[in-house]
Amino acid sequence: MLGAYVFFLNSVFSNARTEIRNGREMILLDFTPVPSLASEDKSTSPAAHLAGTLWIDAQDRITTRIVARITPPTGAPDDTAFVQEFARMPEGVWLSTYLRLDTSLKPEYFNGEAFEWIRERKNHQHFTVGIEIPKQK
Repeated sequence: MLGAYVFFLNSVFSNARTEIRNGREMILLDFTPVPSLASEDKSTSPAAHLAGTLWIDAQDRITTRIVARITPPTGAPDDTAFVQEFARMPEGVWLSTYLRLDTSLKPEYFNGEAFEWIRERKNHQHFTVGIEIPKQK
């Protein structure tokens, strides 16, 4: 499965800059595949065909957003193949809020698979549970 670690291990980064997103300072890095990347690992081989941008929270140092497009471009109106977003909860925990993977643009880059998968999670809530130890009589 694609994720930040796949892009960090298999990409070349450039164009570092900052931006405010959701009230927090982010470091943006553009990435392109390592030129010699020819992964035989089916879970990471798509990274050899994706380029895009990573957003990293400057304070928490966590990847909060990834947008990856097919490279070279396919000529489609939108070459975005992978989007992943996270939101910071009041407790300081980062949770996944959106994930989109569209392999139908170039199935051959995704081990012959052609599908679009979207997962959205909203309204995250924090629950606490208390334990009461019974008193012995």
